[in-house]
Parts: sequence; C-alpha cells; structure tokens
Amino acid sequence: MTAPVVTCASCGGAPTRLSSCSSCHQHGRRRAQQVLTVANLDTGAVASISVTPGSTTPRPAPDGTWWIDLTALVNDLASAVGAESVFDTSGPDQPIDPDEILGIALPPGWRPSAPAATRAAAEAAAIATDTGRSWRVYLGHSVPWPEPEPDRLLQRLCGLADLLRIDLIVEARRQGNSATGGPGLTWSIRFGLPGAGTPEEPWGIHGSVADAVARTSPAIAFRDITRCVAGARAPAHWVTPPRDQNAPLPVVHVETVEDAVVRDCRVDPSVSDTIGAQAIWREGRWHHTTVRRIGPVTARGHEPPPPSWLGQPIPYTTCPEHDCAASLHRSPPEDRPNHEPGPSHVAAACRRCGGTGLLYHGAVVTITDLDGRVDHHNWEAEPGKFGQIITPAASRQPVALMPEPFRLTDLTGAYGVRPADLTDLSTGQIADHALRFGYTVIPNNGPADLVRTYLQRVGQGRSGARIFIHAAAPDLPPLAHVVRLAERLGLSLNMTVEAYPRHPDDPTALHGEWWTIDLTPPSRNIMTVLRPLYPSLQHALRICLNSLDRSIDRATPADPTTPIPCPGAAGDAAGVPGALGVADQANDDAELPQLISRIASGAPGLPVLIRRDPGEWRVYRSTELGSVPVRVASNARLADAAASLGIGSDLPGADTQAGCP
Repeated sequence: MTAPVVTCASCGGAPTRLSSCSSCHQHGRRRAQQVLTVANLDTGAVASISVTPGSTTPRPAPDGTWWIDLTALVNDLASAVGAESVFDTSGPDQPIDPDEILGIALPPGWRPSAPAATRAAAEAAAIATDTGRSWRVYLGHSVPWPEPEPDRLLQRLCGLADLLRIDLIVEARRQGNSATGGPGLTWSIRFGLPGAGTPEEPWGIHGSVADAVARTSPAIAFRDITRCVAGARAPAHWVTPPRDQNAPLPVVHVETVEDAVVRDCRVDPSVSDTIGAQAIWREGRWHHTTVRRIGPVTARGHEPPPPSWLGQPIPYTTCPEHDCAASLHRSPPEDRPNHEPGPSHVAAACRRCGGTGLLYHGAVVTITDLDGRVDHHNWEAEPGKFGQIITPAASRQPVALMPEPFRLTDLTGAYGVRPADLTDLSTGQIADHALRFGYTVIPNNGPADLVRTYLQRVGQGRSGARIFIHAAAPDLPPLAHVVRLAERLGLSLNMTVEAYPRHPDDPTALHGEWWTIDLTPPSRNIMTVLRPLYPSLQHALRICLNSLDRSIDRATPADPTTPIPCPGAAGDAAGVPGALGVADQANDDAELPQLISRIASGAPGLPVLIRRDPGEWRVYRSTELGSVPVRVASNARLADAAASLGIGSDLPGADTQAGCP
C-alpha cells in the first residue's frame, strides 16, 4: 500500500544537489496524507483517522472558501476513546480548546459540484502543503478539565505574587498599527521582579486576559523570571518574608483589569511611541503604565514605587572579566534613574557573571509548592560561617562544602519531596546539583572566602540574585501507562537506567538511580547504551512526554510514498486496550519500576537498556561504557525476562523514588 502523493511545487519534482529542497526533503514528491490520533492515558484506548483526498467532507468557511475541519475529527476521536479532556503534545500543561479552529484550507477553486478528480487533486495539494505535522498525536484523560474561572485564577496568581515577593504583570501589546485596543491586542500574564527590563517582543499571544489567565499556570508564569531581559537586570535586595501566609486572596476582576489596560493602549500611533500597556500587581494593588519603544529600547512609561518588602541592597562586586559587555557597558540598575534598561547587547555567556555584570555576595532563595506555601531564605556570607574543604578520591579536585543554611536539601525536608523533585522555576529544569547539595569546586588559586565564592556561583546570571525553587512531586501518569501508550502507538519505548553507588564523602558524585526514557520507531537498531540523563524516574517521564511530538516526527516515514501508521483505526488492533504482561501481578503501576530497578542493579557501574518493542521486552547490557550492547534477555513478559537473568519477584527492589539523597 502506498500513500497518495503530489509533485513538490517548490522544486517541480526535480530537486538537485546544488539546490536542495526543504519542502520535500529531496524526494520530489510530498505525501497527501495526515493522521490524527487521540490516546486516552487513563484507559490505554487509542483511535486514529487518516486524512486523505476524499476521506472527509469539507465544510464551507465564512469567506466563501472551503476547508477540512480537523477540530471536529479530533473531537470525534476523543469521544471514541472516552477522553473528556485532550492535550496537545507540544503544550501538555493546558488542554486544547474544543472550539479551537484547526483545519486545512482548500484552494479557492474547490467546489462540491466540481468533478471528483478535480476535487481530489485540490484536496491532495492542500493536505500535502499544509504546514502542520503530518502525524498529530493528542493525549487525553477520562475526566474533564475543570471549567476555567478567570477571576479565581487571577486572584490565585495575585496571592502567590504577594507571598513570593514578586510582581504579577498583565500586559497587552498592539498588533501592527492598531491603536484602539480590542481585537488588535495580544495579551500575556507573567511574574516579574521589580525593576526588571521589559521584553522587546510580546511574551504571550492570547486574545484576552481571561484566555491568558486560563492558559498560564503558575509554573508557566515563572518562565525566565530571573533572566536579564533586554539588557536590564533587576536590582538585588534582601527580602522581608510575609507575616501571614494564610491571608485571604485579594479581590480582583479580570474585566476591570482588561478595561484599564485597553484604555492605556488607546493612543495615536503616529504621534506616540506607546506599543502597549501593563497592569502590575505589586504589594496588594494594581499599578498601571504604558509600554514604550524608544529606538532599540523597550521600557515602561514609568516604574511603580518600590515595594516595602525590599530590604537593603545585596552587596556585589563588578565582574572583573575584561570582555564582559554586561560590566563594561552598564551601570548597576539602582544607579540609573527610574531603573530604565541599558543597552540590549548583553554578553549573557560571560563565564563569571552569566550576563548580569555583577558578582553578588548573597542570594535570596524562595522555596514554594505553588499552592500557598512559601519560604524565603536570605543567603548572606555572615562572619563565622565557613565552608569545609574536602578532596574526593575520584575527582581529586578540592571541593568546598557549605554549612547547613546553604544547602537546599536541608531546607526542603518539610515539603516531603526528594532532592530530584526540586525544580528551578526560572528554567523549568531540575535544580542544579551543586545548589541542591551545597558545594562548589575550588579554583586553582583557592579563594579565602569559600561561602562568598559559593554565593557568587549560585547567583550567576540571575537578575535580582533571586532563586525560585519549586518543591513538589510532579503530577505524571505511571510508567506502565506510558509503556502502554507506546504499545498502542506502535512505537518502541527505551528505558536506560543506571544505579550509582552512594558516596557520602563526595557530594559531587552522582547518587541513586538515573533514568532516560524515549520513544523510537521499532525499526531503529540499538547501537550503543549511553548514560542516563535524569536523576529520577518522574523527571525522565516528564521529559519523554514533553518530547512526544518530536518522537512522533521521527516515527513518521521519510519516504512520502510510505503511508503514516494509523493506530487504533478500524481494523487495527493496536488501539484495543489489553494486558501488557509487564509483571506477574495485576498492579503493573507499582511492579514495573521495581522490576526495572532490580534488573539495573544487576549491572553495577554500567547503564542497562530495557526496551519495549510491540509485543516483546528486551534487556541490553554492555561490557563497558560505549561498547556495542548485547541483548541478554527477551520475552513477552518483563517478569519472565528478568527471571531468565536470575532476578526473581521476591528480591528486594531498589527505592526508585529516592533519586539523589
């Protein structure tokens, strides 16, 4: 069976080596097929539909043209698998809007009355040249996503901003020459630091404040909060913690905020440099300002008064690097009137300061569960606090261990999470290993003040010397559900696991189990087994699911004449829920990680690859790192594969939840 194809319009079907064609990737033809798939993570049910010429009836558009309605097809697939909420794999934090318009526009000449061959040719051209992915996979859940309550969600964000000692910024930017507000505005909502720069480009592309609030979780609002924006850094101050963390949420209304910002945007663009406006929630009230663009600089019209919870400035020294543009071309923000941003050519890659131009002698560490609990810690190099110097046998590089106040693992125990669950909210990545365990490698010149050296390192590149840590276990489906998802999609799931021994005397060494999980086409051979990248199963799962769209792209056949798989379509058994045989017991969710840990512990010092191909488990080991792996076991059931290696179900399993100590 071959897929319908059309001649590539870009190269005329004749690509050459001298003029490579990115549209058809040198094939000369493009596939006139798209596949839509919806997978219910809770039940394992999968349904798909292949969109080809003549497979679906186009619908009329308001402008008189016709289009293929993909939204209706996705909704039908979701109903078929019992999914009440559906998520796009490129943005798994928020469900897709069932009313969102997703479709393929047909050429203006398409008409239902045209001959069948003419209609098919027009549909084939439209499908082949559509800019969307050829195979789109959506994940769903059996329970509906809660109906958004914009006022309540905005109240929650304002309350968090007060507890976290930061700003909440609601911003509108004009599109093109629109000066009247309304449809010509794009909206965003984010957290920010007092005195920080204003991004040159809009931070979000939402159509209203209500839409921005509904699609911006607290974790998303934190993105890049400590990054130097447009060449400006927030002034660094100590922070006074809030007295009452149980204060009632503020009373705010989305409509009132939106109306005020729209009024500030209504200016004549021919005589004004105003490109938008902001409402800034700071210390319990709204402040309003315009956003201006003066030459290459984007800035606020005016800065609200500094909040009372800002303490004394954090001491610093100027970056000594002779080529650091941040230190050569900018003065500290507190020395500039109105904290206006400086030049935008920041050398963010400076190895000493990370682009801030300053080396801070302290930092403010804020730990939160994003659910109302917040702890602030002013890390200051006080007299009498000294680091301990050790020299691990493995690295032979002197290391300074910090005293108790400067280790995240000593501050987050009350949150009931593992060190591997501590996330840097500014980047969305796991918190730095040295920050979690409180150490810094000592340079060759051996600085005298070890604590100050450590604080300069952890504050490197952070605007305002602020560090925001999310201390909460990730909300993810069990591993067995992801294995089942791969099975239903016809993909192979590869799990690389390595159990590192514990070295209590060496904080720089990796500890516990590390994981990497990815999805690949079943035809891809195992060439080598690399060391895993993530210090917990949950972190590896999150990366795997967030990268699902890229995995699907890799699984899409490169040859345009080869049809895209259509799992769960009529007559396809892959989408039918059934037993995977991952363990002897029915409780696969608990048994599977333990069984994998036992297999990994059988090869100390080397990573083990456990691969789930459709219908079969395979275990690979290497005799040394980087060598070609050898398949040592295979079976339809992982428990039987483990038994062939002498691993029984009665063996005590490693604590897969422990991660790093």
